[in-house]
Amino acid sequence: MENIGLSASVLGLSEEQIAERREAIIAFADIGDFIHQPVRTYSSGMQARLAFAVAAHVDAEILIVDEILSVGDIAFTQKCTRFIREFRERGTLLFVSHDIGAITALCDRAVWLSGGTVVADGVPREVAHHYKAWMAGPQQHMTAQDFLETLKTAEAEATEVEAEAEAEAAVEAEVVVTQGGPDGETALVQTLDAQVQTVFRRDVLSSGEGGAKILQAWIEDARGTPVSMVNGGDLVTLCIEAEAQQTLDSLIVGFGVKDRLGQTMFAWDTTKTDLVIPPVNVGDRFRAGFRFHFPYLLGGTYTTNLAIANGTSDMYIQHHWMYDALEFHVQWSTVAQGLFGIPMDGVSLAINP
Repeated sequence: MENIGLSASVLGLSEEQIAERREAIIAFADIGDFIHQPVRTYSSGMQARLAFAVAAHVDAEILIVDEILSVGDIAFTQKCTRFIREFRERGTLLFVSHDIGAITALCDRAVWLSGGTVVADGVPREVAHHYKAWMAGPQQHMTAQDFLETLKTAEAEATEVEAEAEAEAAVEAEVVVTQGGPDGETALVQTLDAQVQTVFRRDVLSSGEGGAKILQAWIEDARGTPVSMVNGGDLVTLCIEAEAQQTLDSLIVGFGVKDRLGQTMFAWDTTKTDLVIPPVNVGDRFRAGFRFHFPYLLGGTYTTNLAIANGTSDMYIQHHWMYDALEFHVQWSTVAQGLFGIPMDGVSLAINP
C-alpha cells in the first residue's frame, strides 16, 4: 500500500485523494497480493502496471506513456487502451512506443527519433511508412536523415511521372458523346476504365530488395469487371500483376487491407494455400488473383499494401512492398458494426425456455 501512497504523492495527490482512489488503483493494476510486497521484488512489467494505474487516477492535463501497451496480458492492454482513448478527449497524450499500429491508432501526430535527433514529424501514417521503409530496406548504411531525404526526392520524382502518365491516360480515355442532354447540351460520359485507372498508385512509398516489381493491381467483381467500390458480401477478385527482375524459385504474393487509421483489417498471401507455384524467370510477368467474398466493413475508403517476396512463410526475402498502393471504397452497410460485421445465419430468442 505504501507503494501507491508514495507514487501518488509524488504526482501531486493529497492523502485524502489517495485514500479515496486507492481501491480503484489496486483494481486497475491487478497485480494481486504483490501490491503488499516491496517494489524491489516486482518485475519490470509489474512496476509499469502499478505506475500506469497510479497515473491513470491523477487529475493530469498531460500524460506521458512509455511502452505501457507492451506489458501485461491482453486484458490489461485493452484496459490501458480504453483509458488512453478517454484521456485524449480531455488532455494531451505523449505516447512513446515502437508499436506502429498503436501509434497510428492512438495519435494525431508522430515524431520519429533516431539517436536523439528528430528524423520526421507529421501525420502518424506517413511517418510510420517512412520508418518502416527505413527498417525494411537495404539502405541501412545510410543515416535515417539521409535516407528520408533520398526517399522524399524519389517520391517527388515518382509523383511527377505518375501525374504525366495520368494526364496522357485521360486524353486517351474513351469518351462517349450523347446528344439531347439537359437544355440540349452535349453530355460527355467517361467509360469505366477511365474512371478506375487511378485506383492503383505507383508513386506510393515502397521498399524491398528489387527482385520483382509490382506493375498493377485492381479489384474485379464476379463478372471480371474492374471496380473501385465494393459491398460487404460481394464476390470479388483482388489481382496483382508484377514482373520478375531476377529468378524467383519460391514466389510469394500477398496483400493487406487497412482502414484510414492504418489498422490492418485482413491480409492474405499465397503461402496460406496449397497452390504450387513454378519458378519464375527474369523478365517473366505474372498475375496473382485472390478470389473471396468481401467482408462487411464499415463504409469509407480503404487502402491495400501489396507485396512480392521469395521464400517460405517463415523465412523469406521481401523484393517489393508497396504501401497503400491500391485504394477503394466500401459502401455503408447496416451489418457492419465495430471494425467489421458478421451476417447472422439465424437469430432466436426464447422467453422462459
